[in-house]
Amino acid sequence: MAVGEYLVSQARSAGWPVAYGFPHLLPRDDEVYSVTAWFHRQGWSHQRAPVLIHPGSGGRAKIWPLQRWWHLIWWLTQTAGVPLLVLVGPADQFAWPLAESASILGAHVVTEVSLPRLAAILSQCRLFVGNDSGVSHLAAAIGIPTVALFGPTKPEVWAPHGPHVQVIKSHWQPSGAPSFQPGLAPEAVEPTVLRAVRRVLSV
Repeated sequence: MAVGEYLVSQARSAGWPVAYGFPHLLPRDDEVYSVTAWFHRQGWSHQRAPVLIHPGSGGRAKIWPLQRWWHLIWWLTQTAGVPLLVLVGPADQFAWPLAESASILGAHVVTEVSLPRLAAILSQCRLFVGNDSGVSHLAAAIGIPTVALFGPTKPEVWAPHGPHVQVIKSHWQPSGAPSFQPGLAPEAVEPTVLRAVRRVLSV
């Protein structure tokens, strides 16, 4: 049972008439205005909205291996040719070598943004791809197509919920210190992840 469903069931057992449904969040209008102005300056139209990826998470074991993120970054920028944003949060210092390599391929690094600004950015993106993290739940609540990557944790308990969420159960050896080796040739993207991404991008 998902955590949200469990909490609702506990409330109902106490006699509170609580309904369970998908969470939905609307970003602030002023933040959306600022983000759309930025996208316009970059030449990103609604038809060519960027993809946002977040390779981090507060739990290191929950991070899809950074080399696999690199394969996806390469495919998005060099094969699919879509604008790409890479989010590096306060707990994601390990991801900077990956983000810097992505920027060489033309990706834009997003860092030090407030939650209201991040919500607005997500609302204008074409797709979000992330780990088992709070940002994946935020993207799902915003309502954009979301691909959530799960490894050692249980998606049936912790996965984000929403009408446009695809949950991918992958496998990797949890690492206490995620590492990335710049310069390694990119390999094929994990097939289940690639199918989920292509389904949204129609490429």
